Amino acid sequence: SGLTETDYVGQLNLWPFFENPLPNLPGLLTLTYVPNYFDILPMYLVILVLLPVVMGLARIGPFYAGAFIVTLWLAAGFGYLDLPAEPWSDRAWFFNPFGWQLVFFTGYAFMIGWLPAPPVDRLLIILAIVIVIVTVPFAYFRVLGAFPELLEINRAMTPLIGKTHFGVLRYVHFLSLAYLAWIAAGQHGYRLVAGGAWGKFVAVVRKVGQQSLAVFLASLVVAQSLAIIRDELGRTPLTNALANCIGFALLIATAYTVAWFKGQPWRRQPKPPHATAKSLDTDERPLSRTTSPAAAE
Repeated sequence: SGLTETDYVGQLNLWPFFENPLPNLPGLLTLTYVPNYFDILPMYLVILVLLPVVMGLARIGPFYAGAFIVTLWLAAGFGYLDLPAEPWSDRAWFFNPFGWQLVFFTGYAFMIGWLPAPPVDRLLIILAIVIVIVTVPFAYFRVLGAFPELLEINRAMTPLIGKTHFGVLRYVHFLSLAYLAWIAAGQHGYRLVAGGAWGKFVAVVRKVGQQSLAVFLASLVVAQSLAIIRDELGRTPLTNALANCIGFALLIATAYTVAWFKGQPWRRQPKPPHATAKSLDTDERPLSRTTSPAAAE
């Protein structure tokens, strides 16, 4: 069966930890030992460390913050800022945070107003669509497997499309997708607050996005568990569809559960009852202007 034939621990590069946990536990805690599949969250942690630095430079001027961001990205692209992923080899982090911070701070720059909102232009929309479509045959693994010529082109463009250091063409592709998503959302996202079935769908997507950290952590376990089940049952269109549906349901449930806990409904105080217009004591007389409540008692 798949459980006996597949080395799931080895796929995650976790055997060093299980075989010798004492010296490797500090490596996990200090991010000098980053197993496979655990590398996105460390990248995000480093980017968060960079955030106060960028904000501090922005107080001098947005230009200095932008120059710092671009300089880090270029230095990472040339291999000067690789971080070690394990002490026993020269393997580096698969997602270099100093390269990927360009995505994070691009969104930050638009949000905070350093960069103006792009215009709604037909030519820009067409250009973005063309970029997204043209990218597919040079990046989709099934197409690359069927056409060796495209695979050779893909390998030749590695410095420009590399995932580890976030190559410039990958950045262009991201900007194109982001621009199309921004156009689809409408001004101030008015299309995302529509009613009906579409509005309910958008509300679910928004809830998942609001709890992205919890959803991501849950997805690490859910994805691996469903992959094992698929190996046991066989990878067919039916099992693939079933696994995806179960995965969606579990991650959506995670988002709503975490949001419920964050809301702390058990701490909400009940609203006080409305005061009655008439006093329960029929003999009670209204206080005069010179009589205090204490004196009336």
